[in-house]
Amino acid sequence: MDVTPLYQGSCLCGGVSFTMTVEPPEINSCFCIHCRKNAGGPCQINAMWSERNMTIHDREKLVNSFILTNTASGHPKIKCFCKVCGCTLWTIFERGDEVFRNVRVGLIEDGIERLRPLTEFFIKRRPPYVLPFEGARQLQEDEPDELE
Repeated sequence: MDVTPLYQGSCLCGGVSFTMTVEPPEINSCFCIHCRKNAGGPCQINAMWSERNMTIHDREKLVNSFILTNTASGHPKIKCFCKVCGCTLWTIFERGDEVFRNVRVGLIEDGIERLRPLTEFFIKRRPPYVLPFEGARQLQEDEPDELE
């Protein structure tokens, strides 16, 4: 039996698309140096899904990755992007025995409107012109062995 996706999205060129069948357990904004550079702005906004709740459509094998090893947590970050348009898709990380993807909210249809950050990481790097998300948990850095 097919499950109707709650969320769907794609890269800029449409070569990589994806669907998710459940609500994300975490939505965050991150002001760390890597996310700022990756987003080309003050922060990156992500929604996290377990890979078992996400279907990736990549017939042309366009998803490529880059591994960052110099992270604050000491755990590598696997940043995935489309080989054609260069659009960053998600960051892969493990928590316990489960693999998760932090998907860029802007790639999800109506994601910016529907998925508001509940946690903000590395707020010590937030520029003064960016206000905190109301009600979001504020963390100076990242929690060890948590979201990246």
